[in-house]
Amino acid sequence: MDSQARRAAYFPGTEFNEFLFAPVGVDRHGGQLSVISALSRLDIDARAEAASLARLPGAAATAKLGALLNEVAEFPQTPNESQRIAVRLVALLPHHGVGAVRPSAPRANQPGVAGVGFATLLLFIILAMMVGALVLLVGMQISAVVGPAPPPPAATAPAPSINNVLP
Repeated sequence: MDSQARRAAYFPGTEFNEFLFAPVGVDRHGGQLSVISALSRLDIDARAEAASLARLPGAAATAKLGALLNEVAEFPQTPNESQRIAVRLVALLPHHGVGAVRPSAPRANQPGVAGVGFATLLLFIILAMMVGALVLLVGMQISAVVGPAPPPPAATAPAPSINNVLP
């Protein structure tokens, strides 16, 4: 598993970062326009849209993204330019890029944040049980080597009392 897949497994949504922060071009005011800023200007949830585009076949994702880029008022371009830019950007999506990975959430066989917490708790429980067993075992060995405790000394004569001293 490569680093992008590991990061995506522990931080869902980060697999779209390369796509979302990719440069689209320069807007009318001379500022750099990224995918996330273009989608935000259209009042679209950029991560949800990236996930939606990643599920589409390549041509459909390109057509949809090209149409969205045409709607950004601050980014003047022709439909052909929008499609050319969309082809480049769609290739950055996890589902469409070369050697891409598409984890959107931790799977049962992939540890996630919750899985790490449970594994840590289980490890501590097992460790506590092993320490307890070790303490019992050492205690039994010590008593076997030392033997039973000697009985208290027997009293041979009664302790003197005041009645025994006076005539």
